Amino acid sequence: MVSKVLSAFLRSTHPMNQRTGQQTAVDREQLLEWMMKWYHVPILLGLLAFMFWNRARTWRQFVTDSGVLFSGNDAWYHVRQTTYTVHNWPWTMPFDPWTHFPVGTASGQFGTFYDQIVATVALIVGLGSPDQGTIELTLLFAPAVFGTLTAIPVYLIARRVSGRLGGLTAVLVLSFATGGFLQRTLVGFSDHHAAEAFFQALAILGLMVGIRVATEEKPVYELLLARETDALRRPLIAALIAGVGTALYISVWPPGIMIAAVFSAFFVVQLSIDYRRGQSPEHTAFVGAGALVIAALLVAVRISTFSFTATDFSLLQPALLLLVALGLVVMAAIARWFDRTGTDQRLYPVVILGGIVLTVGTVALVFPDLYSYMVSQSLRFIGLSTTAAQRTVTEAQPLSMNSNARNYWVRIMNSAYGLAFYLAVAGAFVALARIVTDDDTHPEKMLLIVWGVFMTLAVFTQVRFNYYFALPVAVFTGYFAGTITDFLGLDTVATVDDIEIHQVLTVLTVIFLITSPFIAVGNSTVPTQGGSQGISLSTTQVGANNGPNGLPWQSSLEWMANNTPEEGRYDNPNGTAMEYYGKYDQTKNYQYPDGAYGVMAWWDYGHWITVRGERIPNANPFQQGAQIAADFLLETNENEATDLIDGEEPTRYVMVDWQMVSMGQNSKYRAPTYFESNDTVSAGDLAFRLFAEQNGRYQLISMVPTQRHFDSMRTRLYTFNGSAVDPKPVVLNWDEQPVQTESGSMTIRTLPSNSSNLYKQFDNMSAAREFVEQDNSSRLGGLNSPSEPIPALKHYRMVHASSDVGPQSVNGQPWVKTFERVPGATVNGTGPANTTVTANVTMRMSSTGETFTYKQHAKTDEQGQFTMTLPYSTTGYDNWGPKSGHTNVSVRATGPYTFSTNATNASTTANVTETQVIENNSKPVQVTLQSGNQSTNETANTSQAVDSTEMRTVDDVGIDQAKQDARLGTEHEPKAKVA
Repeated sequence: MVSKVLSAFLRSTHPMNQRTGQQTAVDREQLLEWMMKWYHVPILLGLLAFMFWNRARTWRQFVTDSGVLFSGNDAWYHVRQTTYTVHNWPWTMPFDPWTHFPVGTASGQFGTFYDQIVATVALIVGLGSPDQGTIELTLLFAPAVFGTLTAIPVYLIARRVSGRLGGLTAVLVLSFATGGFLQRTLVGFSDHHAAEAFFQALAILGLMVGIRVATEEKPVYELLLARETDALRRPLIAALIAGVGTALYISVWPPGIMIAAVFSAFFVVQLSIDYRRGQSPEHTAFVGAGALVIAALLVAVRISTFSFTATDFSLLQPALLLLVALGLVVMAAIARWFDRTGTDQRLYPVVILGGIVLTVGTVALVFPDLYSYMVSQSLRFIGLSTTAAQRTVTEAQPLSMNSNARNYWVRIMNSAYGLAFYLAVAGAFVALARIVTDDDTHPEKMLLIVWGVFMTLAVFTQVRFNYYFALPVAVFTGYFAGTITDFLGLDTVATVDDIEIHQVLTVLTVIFLITSPFIAVGNSTVPTQGGSQGISLSTTQVGANNGPNGLPWQSSLEWMANNTPEEGRYDNPNGTAMEYYGKYDQTKNYQYPDGAYGVMAWWDYGHWITVRGERIPNANPFQQGAQIAADFLLETNENEATDLIDGEEPTRYVMVDWQMVSMGQNSKYRAPTYFESNDTVSAGDLAFRLFAEQNGRYQLISMVPTQRHFDSMRTRLYTFNGSAVDPKPVVLNWDEQPVQTESGSMTIRTLPSNSSNLYKQFDNMSAAREFVEQDNSSRLGGLNSPSEPIPALKHYRMVHASSDVGPQSVNGQPWVKTFERVPGATVNGTGPANTTVTANVTMRMSSTGETFTYKQHAKTDEQGQFTMTLPYSTTGYDNWGPKSGHTNVSVRATGPYTFSTNATNASTTANVTETQVIENNSKPVQVTLQSGNQSTNETANTSQAVDSTEMRTVDDVGIDQAKQDARLGTEHEPKAKVA
């Protein structure tokens, strides 16, 4: 069709003149003939160039003086895997002890064919010896390259069922779509998703080629027995192409074995249709079985674990492929048996389905664990729902049928595909109608329909699978365009004179319907004098806004890499350091050498710790170790928390950032409650909602932390720096209001009718406690202070604070705080009997220049004796560091400890050496408190200053700060008026 329009255009703009008319006509006719034959090539190349430009245009934003940055978490682990492959080419890393301490992990979905491709390109670009910058730059561009290349098999798939115009339309949709496919193929999003899409499209294309050849050549079993190589040449080559395509896809992503389910569903439907219509199912089964056997053999080469798991190259992938191949052989044999016995052909699908049910039932009875595993993995892909823990990952959330939900499917589809989504649905129904009504069974169209159904189920199960779903959407939109071309009869047009105006207008209308939703008016990325005006494409806006997530942990990770002992040398300076790119044999539970240690942090940050910190995290974004991390961060008892990370291979450091303790936007506050092992801590246990009435409706304005929040290790570490915290004589007050919601009546907490009553200040704790006991709608403490005393941590000290700072919700504290677990210095002291002794020391964070006070209390006995264990040292820092197997701390005391008691005028000072803090069985610090040792005015004033600062934090934050920063859970706010 496009060629006809071009022909008409050229004829109208190049009239013949009298002198050279004949020659001009000949040249023009040759040009027209050439353009009619090759017009699709420049258009396709232009779309490919646009796709790559749009995806790679912001690459410079990812390159910094500290190295290349990436988007997302998993891309960072691909940095490690790709670099390892460069150093050990062509081998990938079979086992990695540099994550998931103290177990280690198999490479699984990482260290696959994707990393081998990137590593090979890096070697070529780096002339055989690429530096780290070259490796990371190659990985940076990988998603943009794979995303662009995906358009080629998509074009070929669409062209096979709808011609060149359909193929170009499919590529047009793919290049304009703004959903998951674009986002995961932008430069910097260097996960394996883009490669998955490319190789899945290749696998589908390969099978389409195979089944077309099977339809044309009609291979049968007897030809194989007779070794008729000439007759089988094309079917065997087709099977080889399909098998290689399938193997490559699984080699990029081991869970891609789910494509076996797509193929098996297709073969069951297609072979049943073929047989019911009087065609032998053996032809398709022949090529299909051959392709699956070839794929199984190729995938088996990569087996790294002799178990059945979808997350690693295991026995599962080749076993399932061979099982489907065997099923095809059985289906062909059953068809022959039906023919031989004269059995009614209508029973064929019933027998096949019965055999499948019998097979599944047998597996469930004989191998119940394998059956349960397969069911759970299938539900994760096409189950239309996910677990609560999976929902903490944004990309793993399902599409919702609820129009008020964030992932409402209509909104997602409209924004990603516009009208192309609905045209694709129409195209799929047209294809299905042709299969039902035509004599031809259209196996290629049936494959595309089954593929589209599975990808639809996948995207509704996990929104991230939009990068798969975009492919059948593009193909079926192209098919719809091809259908319109057929309907208009443009394929029968012989000359330009045969083209009618309504045909051209109809085609232009279809193109407009496809492209217009992607056009943004008044939002041009190029600003003008009148503001942001003009016309642009939504996809280019997304591309222009692409940038790295940043690495706010960078300063902390650089500090850790340079100021903590090498792995294998903690408290063991003469030990052998673990090789960062060493070859490690795969084992179920790796035996770490003496001096190896773990770093506890929330699992989101594990790859950063491995790649940039070159240390071993307990948990990682594979969600390995997530349960222990959640248990540790939520634990309220220091000793029990330590037991979780102690052992023969102990964890030495803990890293906590503001996102783990803040209830504001962009935090990860709730996430640990979904992974906690005992299932005893919910988000409601940690905080409750406080609402405000506005025009008869209620709006969530703050999350108010409970005592359980303050007791948790994450709060005691990050917010209080391990210090003891005493409650203040402040009471937070609220009103309780009954409301009616869609789910029934409930009582909510609201701001007091008189906002000045939100906080009540008392002269002493007794008066504050008495008020709370008499008023059930109040709690002791403010938004940032506890109701009950928080004891000091005795074995955890802050050793570094990042130079980046957090938001106002944490009062601009450092983004990340790193703590070391130490034995602590023992303090033996004497003071007044039966009194509370308080130790205070001021610590300075060198990265920010700010100070904080660490405080610990101890009770003297009847003889006036007391004991403390203090984690912070005050002197002797220069005597220790990584070379001696210890830490070069950057958080250091500004002076000695002050020991005092409020009961008497007794106080004194004492230094605690670094040796006493980090060495077991070191000499205790001796302290004697005698009345008159030192003026208590200074101590009292210091204490008052600290208290007033903490009180001022509570008062100044107030409800305005709560409105701005604490918006957690707004989706549950009651909308009804007061009952």
